[in-house]
Amino acid sequence: MIEPGRVESAQETVTQDVTAEAMGSGDVPVLATPAILASVERLAVASLADALQPGTTTVGARVELDHLAPTPVGASCPSRCGWWRSTSAASPSSSRPRIRAERSLGGRTSAWLWSERPSSRPPGLGSTDGYPR
Repeated sequence: MIEPGRVESAQETVTQDVTAEAMGSGDVPVLATPAILASVERLAVASLADALQPGTTTVGARVELDHLAPTPVGASCPSRCGWWRSTSAASPSSSRPRIRAERSLGGRTSAWLWSERPSSRPPGLGSTDGYPR
Protein backbone atom coordinates (compact mmCIF):
# COMPACT_ATOMS: atom_id res chain seq x y z
CA MET A 1 0.00 0.00 0.00
CA ILE A 2 1.28 3.47 -0.82
CA GLU A 3 1.13 5.51 2.35
CA PRO A 4 0.34 9.24 2.19
CA GLY A 5 3.10 11.64 3.16
CA ARG A 6 5.89 10.37 0.93
CA VAL A 7 7.82 13.32 -0.51
CA GLU A 8 10.60 13.54 -3.09
CA SER A 9 12.44 16.73 -4.08
CA ALA A 10 14.94 17.72 -6.76
CA GLN A 11 16.83 20.79 -7.88
CA GLU A 12 17.25 21.09 -11.65
CA THR A 13 18.77 23.71 -13.91
CA VAL A 14 16.98 24.49 -17.16
CA THR A 15 19.12 23.57 -20.16
CA GLN A 16 18.60 24.22 -23.86
CA ASP A 17 17.50 20.63 -24.52
CA VAL A 18 14.37 21.01 -22.34
CA THR A 19 13.11 24.26 -23.84
CA ALA A 20 9.86 24.55 -25.75
CA GLU A 21 11.90 25.20 -28.92
CA ALA A 22 13.98 22.03 -28.51
CA MET A 23 11.07 19.79 -27.51
CA GLY A 24 8.75 21.08 -30.23
CA SER A 25 6.06 22.28 -27.84
CA GLY A 26 6.52 25.97 -28.61
CA ASP A 27 8.81 28.50 -30.21
CA VAL A 28 10.39 30.18 -27.20
CA PRO A 29 13.62 29.31 -25.33
CA VAL A 30 12.00 28.63 -21.93
CA LEU A 31 11.31 25.44 -19.99
CA ALA A 32 8.83 23.30 -21.93
CA THR A 33 5.62 22.14 -20.28
CA PRO A 34 6.35 18.50 -21.29
CA ALA A 35 9.72 18.79 -19.49
CA ILE A 36 7.93 19.80 -16.27
CA LEU A 37 5.70 16.76 -16.55
CA ALA A 38 8.66 14.44 -17.22
CA SER A 39 10.52 15.85 -14.21
CA VAL A 40 7.58 15.24 -11.88
CA GLU A 41 7.08 11.74 -13.32
CA ARG A 42 10.72 10.96 -12.40
CA LEU A 43 10.13 12.26 -8.87
CA ALA A 44 6.96 10.18 -8.52
CA VAL A 45 8.71 6.96 -9.55
CA ALA A 46 11.70 7.71 -7.30
CA SER A 47 9.47 8.43 -4.31
CA LEU A 48 7.97 4.95 -4.51
CA ALA A 49 11.13 2.97 -5.23
CA ASP A 50 10.97 1.18 -1.87
CA ALA A 51 7.17 1.08 -1.47
CA LEU A 52 5.98 -1.10 -4.32
CA GLN A 53 5.97 -4.87 -4.52
CA PRO A 54 8.77 -6.46 -6.55
CA GLY A 55 7.96 -6.50 -10.26
CA THR A 56 5.63 -3.50 -10.11
CA THR A 57 6.06 0.14 -11.00
CA THR A 58 3.88 3.23 -11.05
CA VAL A 59 2.52 4.84 -14.19
CA GLY A 60 0.80 8.16 -14.83
CA ALA A 61 -2.92 7.71 -15.45
CA ARG A 62 -4.31 11.24 -15.25
CA VAL A 63 -2.56 14.60 -15.01
CA GLU A 64 -3.69 18.17 -14.45
CA LEU A 65 -0.89 20.69 -14.95
CA ASP A 66 -0.97 24.47 -14.60
CA HIS A 67 2.17 26.03 -16.09
CA LEU A 68 2.00 29.49 -14.53
CA ALA A 69 5.24 31.25 -15.47
CA PRO A 70 8.12 30.89 -17.94
CA THR A 71 11.47 29.62 -16.71
CA PRO A 72 14.52 30.71 -18.74
CA VAL A 73 17.57 28.64 -19.67
CA GLY A 74 20.07 28.67 -16.81
CA ALA A 75 17.47 29.09 -14.06
CA SER A 76 17.65 26.65 -11.16
CA CYS A 77 14.25 25.26 -10.16
CA PRO A 78 13.34 23.21 -7.12
CA SER A 79 10.60 20.62 -7.59
CA ARG A 80 8.69 18.77 -4.87
CA CYS A 81 6.33 15.83 -5.20
CA GLY A 82 4.12 14.57 -2.37
CA TRP A 83 1.66 11.65 -2.15
CA TRP A 84 -1.80 11.46 -0.66
CA ARG A 85 -4.72 9.06 -1.05
CA SER A 86 -8.02 10.29 -2.39
CA THR A 87 -11.26 8.46 -1.74
CA SER A 88 -14.63 8.87 -3.33
CA ALA A 89 -17.69 9.07 -1.08
CA ALA A 90 -19.53 6.94 -3.64
CA SER A 91 -16.86 4.25 -3.65
CA PRO A 92 -14.40 4.50 -0.74
CA SER A 93 -12.76 1.19 -1.67
CA SER A 94 -11.60 2.60 -5.01
CA SER A 95 -9.14 5.08 -3.55
CA ARG A 96 -6.22 5.85 -5.82
CA PRO A 97 -2.78 7.18 -4.96
CA ARG A 98 -2.31 10.75 -6.16
CA ILE A 99 0.55 13.19 -6.23
CA ARG A 100 0.67 16.92 -5.90
CA ALA A 101 3.78 18.57 -7.22
CA GLU A 102 5.08 22.11 -7.30
CA ARG A 103 7.88 23.69 -9.27
CA SER A 104 9.19 27.11 -8.29
CA LEU A 105 11.38 29.90 -9.58
CA GLY A 106 12.65 32.72 -7.41
CA GLY A 107 10.47 31.66 -4.50
CA ARG A 108 7.28 31.81 -6.60
CA THR A 109 5.31 28.88 -7.92
CA SER A 110 5.87 28.40 -11.64
CA ALA A 111 3.84 25.19 -12.06
CA TRP A 112 1.38 22.99 -10.15
CA LEU A 113 0.61 19.40 -11.03
CA TRP A 114 -1.87 16.81 -9.76
CA SER A 115 -1.72 13.23 -10.98
CA GLU A 116 -3.28 9.82 -10.39
CA ARG A 117 -0.65 7.08 -10.51
CA PRO A 118 -1.81 3.48 -10.22
CA SER A 119 0.80 0.76 -9.99
CA SER A 120 1.06 -1.94 -12.61
CA ARG A 121 3.21 -4.85 -13.62
CA PRO A 122 5.58 -4.34 -16.55
CA PRO A 123 4.62 -6.18 -19.77
CA GLY A 124 5.05 -9.93 -19.56
CA LEU A 125 4.62 -10.13 -15.78
CA GLY A 126 0.84 -10.57 -15.71
CA SER A 127 -1.75 -8.01 -14.79
CA THR A 128 -3.29 -6.42 -11.74
CA ASP A 129 -6.40 -4.36 -11.33
CA GLY A 130 -4.04 -1.39 -11.71
CA TYR A 131 -4.23 0.02 -8.20
CA PRO A 132 -2.10 -0.81 -5.17
CA ARG A 133 -3.81 -1.64 -1.89
